[in-house]
Amino acid sequence: MNIVVFVGPPGSGKGSVASYIENNDDSFRQLSTGHLLRKEIKSNSELGNMINKSILDGNLVSDDIVSTLISNQITEFGSSVKSVILDGYPRTVEQAELLEKYIKKTGLILKNVIEFKINDGLIISRLEKRVSCSSCGAVFHLENNPPSVKDVCDYCGSTPLVVRSDDQPDVIRQRLKGHHDKSSLLISYYQEKGLLSFVDASQNLSYVRSEVCKLLNVNICK
Repeated sequence: MNIVVFVGPPGSGKGSVASYIENNDDSFRQLSTGHLLRKEIKSNSELGNMINKSILDGNLVSDDIVSTLISNQITEFGSSVKSVILDGYPRTVEQAELLEKYIKKTGLILKNVIEFKINDGLIISRLEKRVSCSSCGAVFHLENNPPSVKDVCDYCGSTPLVVRSDDQPDVIRQRLKGHHDKSSLLISYYQEKGLLSFVDASQNLSYVRSEVCKLLNVNICK
């Protein structure tokens, strides 16, 4: 199984591109850490309650917990899945090192690391118009990538689509600062290993999809 890592700030289009590829190529699966955490919390499991408490206390979820969720989900995918797109993980060099250990242990292959490059001003204007599915986690943009039917998820049919609380302008700025503080080291880490490619994520979604598909050598993007 191949592992593909999407690196970039919130609102750069990582989730939209990953969802598109997953839904148009059965050999790919998207793995979003945010969706995994929300799913575990919703399950009311012991781990989910620990995660929820950590978030409510204003703390980051530990690397070990996130890594466990990631590895468990990859195991569940099984042999029919040829490639997994990690959307939102790793975020730090420490997480990247944990991922590398897991990949070596399991015989997986880290095939691509793709950076989505975009400026902060454009991100803020994008996120103010972003909505997501509370059921499957699919992400839409009211102007650039709207759902086919208003307020209904294209992929699972759930309704309504919602604006996440962390997509408010002040929160967005805080999230971007946190991303930039950590991402420069992560990007350098993968650059030194010769694994890093990038796309201009300030372009329209169709262009970004096409560029990512070229890097992944798949022929599904329009």
